[in-house]
Amino acid sequence: MKDIVIGVDGTNSFAYRNGSRFVENFVRSVQSDFSLYLPGPTDLQGATGFECSAIYDQVMAFILSTLRELGYNQRVCTVRPEVRISLVGHSRGGHTVIAVARDLQLPVHFMGLYDAVDMTVTLGDTMVVRNTAYTYHAMRSPTMRSRSSW
Repeated sequence: MKDIVIGVDGTNSFAYRNGSRFVENFVRSVQSDFSLYLPGPTDLQGATGFECSAIYDQVMAFILSTLRELGYNQRVCTVRPEVRISLVGHSRGGHTVIAVARDLQLPVHFMGLYDAVDMTVTLGDTMVVRNTAYTYHAMRSPTMRSRSSW
């Protein structure tokens, strides 16, 4: 079994203190054969989310090149589950990994989301993803003193 783990952080994540980059911490702590961590969008201080499209392209290119390196193609991976893909994202990074799972047309083993938000004009609808075996979405809660907007 080959594990591919990919994480995309939230808007302006480069400014987070090291201890609060949960997506980066997750990717670095999980044992995997191949991993990729990408900070979230930074354009216009994160106001537009336009960079999500470029981040999406990087994630898709990484997955497809890793599969080629392993000697697989998309058609084979749908039949032989010897590759396990896990995607993790925070905020707009969550929206990005949902779009990746939606468009991959491969089984995704796990998708972990930290307060994913659908706030980009470039990635389209990400409400329903059917090819993910396990999904967990941690969302903000006013009882935990999280901001309730978005």
